Amino acid sequence: MHRLLFALLAVSSFGNTLKPATALRLDESALIEAIKKQRAKSADGSWSPALCELTREWAKAMASRYKVSTSPSGHDGWSGVPNSRSERALNATQAAVASEVLASTYGFEKELWEHANSCVLGWLESGSHRREVMMKHDHFCFSMEKGGDGKYYCAGIFTDQRK
Repeated sequence: MHRLLFALLAVSSFGNTLKPATALRLDESALIEAIKKQRAKSADGSWSPALCELTREWAKAMASRYKVSTSPSGHDGWSGVPNSRSERALNATQAAVASEVLASTYGFEKELWEHANSCVLGWLESGSHRREVMMKHDHFCFSMEKGGDGKYYCAGIFTDQRK
């Protein structure tokens, strides 16, 4: 119970645009809290339910096959295919630019917040992922799903009006 309360408090303090706090799942709240701890300022931008549909869908797909991606680039289906995630993200938020970050945990983490931290710290170790996670975006969402291998698979999608 105290973890759920912590997550709801964390989400409700994330920004003025999050209403109601219960719209996020506990795992998504943990990811956002882990990111907040790493950011120099409070989160900016607007949490997007439409982007959450995409991040949930992609995290679930990765978890179901127990790997972050099947393509060498790590982002299969992001662009260059009909009805790609980037195209759907841009259409859903009426934005000009879209980006995503993906990660998986190691599997030895025990608590949900440890899995969330593991994904975020992995993103922060990569320059391009760090830039996306740390910068202000007009719209964003993060999600994670647990795979049968015990690891969590994390996804974040961001969209912006500026190029």
